[in-house]
Amino acid sequence: MDDHELLAELVAKEAIRDVIERYLTAVGAHDWDTVRQCFVPGAYADYGFDVERTIEAQLELVQRGIRRFDASTLLGSNCSVAVRGDAASSDSWALTAHQAPAESGERTRLSAVRYTDAWVRDREGRWRITRRTLDTAWRAWLDPRRDDRAGDHKHADEW
Repeated sequence: MDDHELLAELVAKEAIRDVIERYLTAVGAHDWDTVRQCFVPGAYADYGFDVERTIEAQLELVQRGIRRFDASTLLGSNCSVAVRGDAASSDSWALTAHQAPAESGERTRLSAVRYTDAWVRDREGRWRITRRTLDTAWRAWLDPRRDDRAGDHKHADEW
């Protein structure tokens, strides 16, 4: 691989990682238009819901489920990308946390998920997901101490 090819591959990998970051940020912000722009229309998507395996159908249920939370954080990690011309594949992980409003009495939902994606570079040079599979490694629920403040260690004996 010559320097030009290596540089092109590195640029493509960084562009794909940028889309993954944009996706995670948009889900946390409940910005569904930005989420959809990360995918080609009609992309295959399997988030584990028993509906049609298109990104549109799967995201409809993601939106419905996440509506009950007032704060969401998704942290991405361990992103590996393989580029083959105008196609690519990636494997990445996210730690997700979704907090319900205090008055709801619901616990905070935590999970670790793995995204396995196939990509295509479109005519404008943008990378978009054509196929996604989400696998949940684990889930947990956190009973938040809403009365704790930074630096407050009144519950430290319970750690």
